[in-house]
Amino acid sequence: MESVNKMLRNYLLFTIAAIALFGISDAYATHISQPILTIDDSFVYSVGDDLSITGWVEYNDASTSDVLLSVKISNPSGAVISDFFLTSDSNGKFEFPFELSEGDESGDYLVNIMSMCREVHRDICTHKTAETTISVLGEESKIPDWVRNIFVWYAEDTISEKELLQALQFLINEKIIIVDP
Repeated sequence: MESVNKMLRNYLLFTIAAIALFGISDAYATHISQPILTIDDSFVYSVGDDLSITGWVEYNDASTSDVLLSVKISNPSGAVISDFFLTSDSNGKFEFPFELSEGDESGDYLVNIMSMCREVHRDICTHKTAETTISVLGEESKIPDWVRNIFVWYAEDTISEKELLQALQFLINEKIIIVDP
């Protein structure tokens, strides 16, 4: 009987030492919330364009409100140019503008959004991130937003082919687009 007790004690000590030495991965990380971007993976942006980054926060396959999000935007050189926090709204959604100053360089900007979880779960949270790249052209676009959008709307079946052709005819009539005879 004494040898069984000694074996159990040694096994218990070995188990405690292994846990102390190696830990249990994510033992306390029971709350995992993930920011989900509702935008394309990549954008092309011209200085002066209006652009909003949108998404929602997923927790247990559903959107969740009041989740603190850390947002970092890095320029093409890798330097963080914007670092701020925001909170998901009552529907679990978030939105913020992507804005550049006149002197900002062209290139690829990295937007990183990290879930910091709800306040009550912050100590037992696994921080998940979402990232997207926004390509910035060095000059302001000469094509108005509505002109670029008519092709997107047509591709999404938001406007009919007839409406697309009417918009193109307007551009030709106004000599915005020159068509050789």
